[in-house]
Amino acid sequence: MAHRLYKGSALKYLLIFWGVPVGAVAAWYYLSINDINFGLLMFSRVFNDAVFDIYGNILGMDAQAVRDLLIRTFVIDTLFIAAIIYFKPFRRIKEWWESRRRKSEANHLVEATFDDHHVGSANHAGLSPLKENNLSSAP
Repeated sequence: MAHRLYKGSALKYLLIFWGVPVGAVAAWYYLSINDINFGLLMFSRVFNDAVFDIYGNILGMDAQAVRDLLIRTFVIDTLFIAAIIYFKPFRRIKEWWESRRRKSEANHLVEATFDDHHVGSANHAGLSPLKENNLSSAP
């Protein structure tokens, strides 16, 4: 269903270009922080500590503060993207409701114009819409 819902939309590309990098970094962080390394140095806890020490030195911060900022950024970004995905159908519902209301207003204007025209033509013929000519002389 998700494929059909977002087919051809910019949201699909947003999910791809946001989700793949965030997923890759989150997977690396989870594996390396828990030292699940599969024999690779890249996924070891030593490598994780070295990476965050380097970033901490560059930013002039503690390595643990950089980790906290990374996690907080991922959580806030994920909530933001989830809100966009959640509220997108509501925008479609609002557009549908507005178009329905505009059609209703247009129909109302057409009916009002028709009624005004009908009443005006009846008056031009010498007929009142409320009473007929032959009853106007009645007491």
